[in-house]
Amino acid sequence: MKTKKNMTWSQAKRKYPNLKPYGDADRDGVKNKFDCRPFDRRLQDVTLYHGTTQQAGALIKRQGLQVGHGVLNVIFTTPNRELAERYAVKGKGVIVKMVVKDKRVKDRVGRLNNLPDVITFSRSIPKNEVRSVKNV
Repeated sequence: MKTKKNMTWSQAKRKYPNLKPYGDADRDGVKNKFDCRPFDRRLQDVTLYHGTTQQAGALIKRQGLQVGHGVLNVIFTTPNRELAERYAVKGKGVIVKMVVKDKRVKDRVGRLNNLPDVITFSRSIPKNEVRSVKNV
């Protein structure tokens, strides 16, 4: 069993059903839902999603997200899984889940709380930050 400090958002939500997604249990400035460890104020990783095709998902698994493979020279990500699912064609697409360091997000957005629906990156995201590629 994980200690409270090491719980992810989904684990904490299951164990503590009254935990508010937009509250800040560890008072670190990151909403619980977007905090990699909602009870540990030292860890600030941010979970982001990217919807794409199965073919691109296989490439991302091997190489990470590379700038220049899409329509524009940026990578579109979102903290909202449901929004990423809209970009991945149902039955033919995948959702890429990545955990990026807070500095990377702060450099793009300027903050860690109240994140916008779309966050773009002009630099590639290495494969060690890609956590999973799942079919939709």
